[in-house]
Amino acid sequence: MNDRVILLETERVRLRRFGLDDVDRLVELDSDPEVMRWISYGQPSPRSHYEAVVPRLLAQYGATPLLGVWVAETRVDHAFVGWFHLRPDRIDPDEQELGYRLRRSVWGQGLATEVGRALVAHGFGTVGADKLSARALVGNAGSRRVMEKCGFALEREFTWPEEWLPGRSEDERRGVKYSLMRSQWQVPRA
Repeated sequence: MNDRVILLETERVRLRRFGLDDVDRLVELDSDPEVMRWISYGQPSPRSHYEAVVPRLLAQYGATPLLGVWVAETRVDHAFVGWFHLRPDRIDPDEQELGYRLRRSVWGQGLATEVGRALVAHGFGTVGADKLSARALVGNAGSRRVMEKCGFALEREFTWPEEWLPGRSEDERRGVKYSLMRSQWQVPRA
């Protein structure tokens, strides 16, 4: 694990590049119905999904290490806690999208906010983004609070495409988009 490329470290977490041996960790994460509650209404992602996705992430972001999807693990013992991404937004490709998924055992400890703020600073300071965005289902109060603590403000409500949440009504696909412009970002003080 120590030979993996580290993107950044916060006080308690480090983000590192994915490896093929992370598939088991991702499958375990997505097997928790509570973790998946606001993503797929509790449905786990199948192993085959990650067996296809991880090699694609390695190929897609290998040449651009400043953007991508990274494993999140504790700095002290390198325990897997989830993943974060900062990547071109799938809906608005001129923006960079912040996202994450964390194990339930670390919820409520402020890790999402801690790493989210570090990725905002990375996005504006290192990547040079003009605008960052983040999205969630409208009822996901926890993620909405994290976005707000990271400096994002509600931009608009929208409806996720049916193919992203198949079999769900339009009401169940209601989402919120939060955003933060470089001009609104407050550089953290030392």
